[in-house]
Amino acid sequence: MESRSTLPLAGGVGELLIRGPQVVAGYWKKAEESVAAFEDGWLRTGDLARTDKEGWFYVVDRMKDMIVASGFKVWPREVEDVLHEHPTVSEAAVIGVPDSYRGESPKASWWQGKVEKFLQRTSSRSVVSDWHHTRYRAQ
Repeated sequence: MESRSTLPLAGGVGELLIRGPQVVAGYWKKAEESVAAFEDGWLRTGDLARTDKEGWFYVVDRMKDMIVASGFKVWPREVEDVLHEHPTVSEAAVIGVPDSYRGESPKASWWQGKVEKFLQRTSSRSVVSDWHHTRYRAQ
């Protein structure tokens, strides 16, 4: 690491850049992608990471996962974190899907209970919707 000043403050999130003898020098027969992926010899991983006070790195999301819906940036991880707050949701995944009006829209799928029943947003929207309204009305 050349300069700690380029790192986000402890708890801050930024793109993880890496370099060293073990890091690829470029993409095979893809000069344009190689140029875009490197910055001053550092590989732009596309991973969003944070550091703690002791200097440990934690990957928290992927930059390419960002969904742009009607001009708003929607991070799947943030939506998944909210879904995980529901007492019966054990796993959640959010992806961007094409939307003719918004450009992209988030689509959520989640597991309830002990992974016995897989539910998609379209089939059980009321379960999370009812919980969401109760949760935010109380705050």
